[in-house]
Amino acid sequence: MQQTVDRLEELGYLEAEYRRPGSSLVVLYGRRRLGKTHILRHFLQGKPGLYYLATEEAEAENVRGFQAQVASFIGSALLAKGSGFGWGDLFDAIREHDPATKKVIVVDEFQYLGKTNRAFPSVLQKIWDERLKEANIMLILCGSLITMMHSQTLAYDSPLYGRRTGQIRLRQIPFRHYHEFFSHRACCRAPSTLCRNGRRTEVHRSFSQWGRHLPRDSGEHSHADKFPL
Repeated sequence: MQQTVDRLEELGYLEAEYRRPGSSLVVLYGRRRLGKTHILRHFLQGKPGLYYLATEEAEAENVRGFQAQVASFIGSALLAKGSGFGWGDLFDAIREHDPATKKVIVVDEFQYLGKTNRAFPSVLQKIWDERLKEANIMLILCGSLITMMHSQTLAYDSPLYGRRTGQIRLRQIPFRHYHEFFSHRACCRAPSTLCRNGRRTEVHRSFSQWGRHLPRDSGEHSHADKFPL
């Protein structure tokens, strides 16, 4: 089982958004290989919701992929086999399913939807304003291309500007936490252990012995910037 290292603050923030009354729209972004998907899957455990990974394929393919996830979530064979559904129809199906229970919708690599259809942020704005804003739903938009995520969801000229209830910019785990990846392994005392951190590959020696005694970095910025609105 994968362990979660130094991401309790982000998970706690998502839990607080989930518990708040009414709808929530959270933007989570950061460069690749920081654990965004792992955090979201961990957060979804035990909650009614669905996870969809967008692709760079044509919009029609993403609609079909999302349709399959929605059909599985609500248990609708009709939706699974049907055709001609649009984004609004699919979000309606989620909203109308068990309306008394708060549901979570995660769209990962969201920026690809705006890349294949530049109007998609405007489409989602209309869906949010007319169908989801007053629903019992938490929508999480996640992405790894920071510039595109900012322009599509956070920038002043984005159709989604002002809709989010919170945002998280995920940053690299501070060095002082690296030993936690190895605390459960007896092999930590080996001369060297090869591990991956972001896109870098580094050799760490005897983490279990000295890693936990690393001094805290002075003046270090938090790896999560959160701005609830």
